[in-house]
Amino acid sequence: MDFLYADNATRQFILMGFCGGADAAFRVACREARVVGAALIDWFAYRTMGWYVHHYRSAFASFWASRQFLPGDGASGRTTRNHATSAGRPRGKVMNDGEVPSKAQSTADLTALIGRDVHLLFVYTGAQLAYYNYRGQLRDAFRSVPFRDQVEVDFHPQADHTLTLLHHQQRLVDRIHRWATGVAWGEQRTSRALAGSSSLNYVDSRTSQSPA
Repeated sequence: MDFLYADNATRQFILMGFCGGADAAFRVACREARVVGAALIDWFAYRTMGWYVHHYRSAFASFWASRQFLPGDGASGRTTRNHATSAGRPRGKVMNDGEVPSKAQSTADLTALIGRDVHLLFVYTGAQLAYYNYRGQLRDAFRSVPFRDQVEVDFHPQADHTLTLLHHQQRLVDRIHRWATGVAWGEQRTSRALAGSSSLNYVDSRTSQSPA
């Protein structure tokens, strides 16, 4: 960011981070006033009451769907029993290796970012089902944070963490491009109205060793 700032007078930045990079992008956005937007893929997730409702509803549905095979003594019966026994266990795992910040800390950080008019796009994949399993969970987890229209959330439960399938990759690329373009145009209009002109750049935290 400092290099781009000095090299071509870029004044504002949009960050993008994937998994651990999402944590890095979020932390940089919290401390860098030049950041006006961040797209965070499989960022930290916090379980809510809704998470438990969705999880156990799915587990019970899976159990009853396979219940007719439970009496079996063969391999099929054993497999079904094992499936029913594990139905209550959350699928997926924590995909971010960093230490999960407290909910209070994340609440304070989100509130501060929104107070600075930073735009945020959160994308959760099926790899996070153990902690994030329905579309509105982020807002439910942070009810005290005034998200307004600055925060957007996408949930793709059928996509794996690395977005192996090409149509999942294309959907994500298109989504982030549309979102970042909208943020950039909005910021440029505001900057030009206030100061005449401004340049905005996009930084991908996957390839930036030291984004700040």
